Amino acid sequence: MSPRPRPGVRTVEQQGWFIVEDPTDLTIWSFTPAKHEAHPAVVKRTVIQKDGKVVVQMNVLCSASKEACDRLVAQFNELNAGMRRDMEGRRPKS
Repeated sequence: MSPRPRPGVRTVEQQGWFIVEDPTDLTIWSFTPAKHEAHPAVVKRTVIQKDGKVVVQMNVLCSASKEACDRLVAQFNELNAGMRRDMEGRRPKS
């Protein structure tokens, strides 16, 4: 018997990436495609509010070379910055 995902959890494949989104925890898991230079790797990002600001906590498990893993982290840091800007733009102004 295979485990069932929690209600609301969405899985998609985008350009070879396997992505799991859990809106309850505001968490996104991104698994590298087999041909990616950092494969095998997974990036877990969780959006939280800290001191009134949107923060993206990120954990990376990467078994490729240090250089490939560093490039993967840099790529996701750019995505995180864009995500923060988008989310802060949607918040009501006080």
